[in-house]
Amino acid sequence: MKKAIWIVWASIGLLLLSGCALRGDAADLYKKETPLQVEVIVPEEIAAGGEVPLEATLKQNGKLVEKADYVHFEVLNQDGSVHQPMEEAVAAGSGLYSLPVEFDRDGLYYFVVHAGNNGSLVSPQHQFIVGELSDAEVESLKQGTPPEKEGSGSHH
Repeated sequence: MKKAIWIVWASIGLLLLSGCALRGDAADLYKKETPLQVEVIVPEEIAAGGEVPLEATLKQNGKLVEKADYVHFEVLNQDGSVHQPMEEAVAAGSGLYSLPVEFDRDGLYYFVVHAGNNGSLVSPQHQFIVGELSDAEVESLKQGTPPEKEGSGSHH
């Protein structure tokens, strides 16, 4: 009798464990991420006092993104004294987005691209120099100090 109960319990245990087997298509059941990739384009030399086009190329799933959900550019300098708020970039075709920006003084600047498309959101930051750097900016560059940002609210 004990042997029969033991066989029944073992059979029930095997039956329960067989329900936990992995499906061959289990990976296909989950949402596949297609991250948005941004390539920032900033001129190598920028002088204060003129308008400069800041650009970014967007790709997703290996293809250029012609009409992203949104693409906003933001420019700020190291000490936080210059902050150009987010502005919508203009789609120039072939996945390229552009916005002319005027720099009225030298310094260490940051170009932040806020972009979203098909559920993928990114905000890469690119550092660049306008004109000559002050001693404090050179020191900050050596230390890798991030820019001072106003507020910490979310974008969307």
